[in-house]
Amino acid sequence: MCARGYRPDVVAYNTLINGFCKVKRISEAHDVLDEMVAEGLVPSIVTYNLLIDGWCKHGEIDQALNCLSRMVGIKREPNVITYTTLIDGLCNARKPDDAIHFQNEMKGKGCSPNRISFIALIYGLFFREMVEKEMPDTILYVALVNSFISNEKPTLAFEILKEMVDNEKFPNPLDKNDLPLREAILELAEDANTSSNIKNLIAEGRIPAIVCPSDVGSGGG
Repeated sequence: MCARGYRPDVVAYNTLINGFCKVKRISEAHDVLDEMVAEGLVPSIVTYNLLIDGWCKHGEIDQALNCLSRMVGIKREPNVITYTTLIDGLCNARKPDDAIHFQNEMKGKGCSPNRISFIALIYGLFFREMVEKEMPDTILYVALVNSFISNEKPTLAFEILKEMVDNEKFPNPLDKNDLPLREAILELAEDANTSSNIKNLIAEGRIPAIVCPSDVGSGGG
């Protein structure tokens, strides 16, 4: 674009950053941020949210916090997406005190936590502690699996499912939680991010075989 005389705007740079983050090339995404600034553009909240999310998913929570500092430094106020991403990342990094700090800061600034914020805290803080004390029951496992699926987080849903299986909390066929869990497993089996993991659990005999719509009629004839 530059060679033809076109100058990329913030939206174009954000699209590039998003692309790098999706393929886990976070350092290159960060280089794009530096290029934006060098070109005299002011990064948007979306710019920083993309990078914070990328660093958190990459397990580089310190880099995510550096992005936050840089964001605040140019008078860009964190929004609910910023806070939720950081809370989730900090919980995954086993830094509960920092996660609670940002939850409190979020509320203090009048930024209302959303459903995903609460799920991140429940999973990252309370659920982890309950697992260590062997407290979660089938109802809680199933509720978390379905919550993560509803919020388009299939990978986390699978992690809960696997933990449920590892801890021998899978419901028997007469349990009222059996049907909703089977429906959840079916969704995970159809999701590109988790389908192979579900098939592995089935092949190992750790969860019941579930017929996926994509498998119906695929046997030929």
